[in-house]
Amino acid sequence: RAQVAELILSQNEGRTPDLNPAAAYHASKLSSIVVHNMLHTQRHRLGLDFCLLHVDPGAVDTDLVRHWPLVLKWLFRVSLSGLWLLSPAPVAAERVLRASKL
Repeated sequence: RAQVAELILSQNEGRTPDLNPAAAYHASKLSSIVVHNMLHTQRHRLGLDFCLLHVDPGAVDTDLVRHWPLVLKWLFRVSLSGLWLLSPAPVAAERVLRASKL
């Protein structure tokens, strides 16, 4: 994992690569999972006793699709909202907080 990060940074002279919004979103999700897995591995290696949770709040109504064409934005919001799958940010944050109290 560290080798992948070194490779990315070395190819970009120590700078993080410029990503389009979708790639940046996916990179943030991947990095969250990688960090979680690294902490989990270190926890076992060091013999520490604590619980790690990785919580996905689901589809959150944010400005992620702000660069999409208007028709696609509308379809995205209408389809997910109509199926009750798109949550306001405060509701999604509450889910994460509730899960952390388990």
